[in-house]
Amino acid sequence: MLLAMPLLTFALVLSPAPPPDVGWLEGHWCGENGSVASEEIWSGNAQGLAVGLHKDLVANGQATFEFMRITVDGSRATFRAQPGGGPETAFASSHAERRAIVFENAAHDYPKRVGYRRTGDDTLEAWIDGGEGTEASRWKWQRCRASPRG
Repeated sequence: MLLAMPLLTFALVLSPAPPPDVGWLEGHWCGENGSVASEEIWSGNAQGLAVGLHKDLVANGQATFEFMRITVDGSRATFRAQPGGGPETAFASSHAERRAIVFENAAHDYPKRVGYRRTGDDTLEAWIDGGEGTEASRWKWQRCRASPRG
């Protein structure tokens, strides 16, 4: 029995971390920050792939969008962003909890980090920043059924 404990501990240390589960992102999320209405729509995390769309609508009629996807490979997830449908920028997961995840790309100009957290059954929060110690831009959404501002 005394030999079994060190072997079990050694096996646990060597076993790979489980893959991050980002299925909790799934849904249609809407919110407003000042004069900007925003929404994110995320598909589920089937077979290691979640697909998302972010859209901002400014009261003056301006609109922006971003295509996103999260791929899960082994014990890491990668957030892939395409603002305005442009070239992809990849951010590797650096921290994951049951309903939160942070992605980082230190070589990218801005942002360097992207984070998501479910703070309730119907609430999703996101943030981006320029790295540790910098001020973050934040979004807070509620589950919704229709796009803001029709």
